[in-house]
Amino acid sequence: MRRVPADTAKQREELVRIVNTSLPSAEDRDFFAALLGSFSRRDDPLRANEAWLREYLKTRPQPDEQEKLRFVAALKANMLFVQGGSFIMGDFGIYTKAKTPINSDKNNPPHKVTLDSYGLMKGRVTYGEYDFYSRMAGRRMPNVDDRIYLGERYPGYTVRPILWADADSYCQWLGRFTQQPFALPTDAQWEYAARERGKFVAYPAHHMPEIRWANEYIPFFDSLDEALQNIKEKAGRSAYLGEPRPTGLFGANRIGMQDVIGATYEWVADWYDPDYFKQSPERNPQGPSSGEKRVVRPSAYGDYRSLVVRRSEFPDKRGEYMEFRCALNQSRPWR
Repeated sequence: MRRVPADTAKQREELVRIVNTSLPSAEDRDFFAALLGSFSRRDDPLRANEAWLREYLKTRPQPDEQEKLRFVAALKANMLFVQGGSFIMGDFGIYTKAKTPINSDKNNPPHKVTLDSYGLMKGRVTYGEYDFYSRMAGRRMPNVDDRIYLGERYPGYTVRPILWADADSYCQWLGRFTQQPFALPTDAQWEYAARERGKFVAYPAHHMPEIRWANEYIPFFDSLDEALQNIKEKAGRSAYLGEPRPTGLFGANRIGMQDVIGATYEWVADWYDPDYFKQSPERNPQGPSSGEKRVVRPSAYGDYRSLVVRRSEFPDKRGEYMEFRCALNQSRPWR
């Protein structure tokens, strides 16, 4: 590992370089930690770099016009157009050859849903994107205090954790900034895209050639675990599943939606009601009008409880496990 420069100005120059690197190398991540000093030694003079770096991130100026143009161009490149259609939302197991439920969630009965076409971010929102919003809108930057020392707060890494209100505010702001109808995806929009436009897919892992399949819906878990481990090793320590990591790390399903496997959770727009599917409208359901918790959607990972047909409830005042992406509610591609 490189030696830490004796000059404070040089130390901070390197900190700025690395914290603004979208996907730093393992060597840079180690150097970043060294520049922040020993966390266990309060008298370590390098510990002053952490407080300085926090202030740097909090006081960066608003983006200039060139940065705004780059942001919009990158956003357009990250948008997936999802052609609308009808599908069986929920636990579709009884419609398969086996004619048995895939999991045991009684609050997720299969029912027909029809969606208009819409846009969806391929990947989840990153620190780079959210920090742009924070600078534009004068909002508090997420996780400035606790993610710096951990070395996980890089522009190409997903924002995690995030409160529902902050995720929703980002998507709403994105709509105002671009003059396009952005919002958090609905529960139905998320599942339709994760299941490759409503196919009978529970594990969207067909992009992993080493996967062996128990049937066309579920892989053998030993081969899935091995495939995921191979991906994590390629990304180094940044791939620890419980923390922020590079967006798109686990690849995309067959229509281009990224990270629908990988032991993470995403916010969607809907309130949670265990009985909602019994009376939900067929066309473009928006979820209940009110509630106490929000719907979260887990990526497929591990066992039969972790499927892209599964939905969970979570308090919107907590966000420790959550990430998010935004949908574009218009029926034609954004050019």
